[in-house]
Amino acid sequence: MNLDAELYTNNDVYRSWADHPLTFIVSTDPGIPGFRRPQRAAALSALAHFDTEPGKPAAIVMPTGTGKTDTIFALIIYGLFKRTIIIVPSDTLRGQVADRLQSLSRPRDRSDNRQSDLSKGPCYART
Repeated sequence: MNLDAELYTNNDVYRSWADHPLTFIVSTDPGIPGFRRPQRAAALSALAHFDTEPGKPAAIVMPTGTGKTDTIFALIIYGLFKRTIIIVPSDTLRGQVADRLQSLSRPRDRSDNRQSDLSKGPCYART
């Protein structure tokens, strides 16, 4: 979770995510973006794991429909990881995750309303 200085210098997308950090708030109002409690708990647990065991991978295990994908995206954004592998059980899910990851491949720009919610700041997981 340390900033990669070379990547920060040479990659506009990485730098934009580093300069606009993610906020881990819980929202119980459907009109306000935020995490559900299990999503935030999973994200914070994984971040604690990365702090104490930085060389070891983490697995996110949550029931179907609880927001694993948004939780993992939040970890990618917050952790500023140089590389991340996401393993899914089917081609259909692989395609869905790949399509959604495309929204993270652009620099964050609060003024660009055409970008997805995940690429605007401040960033919250939407469920």
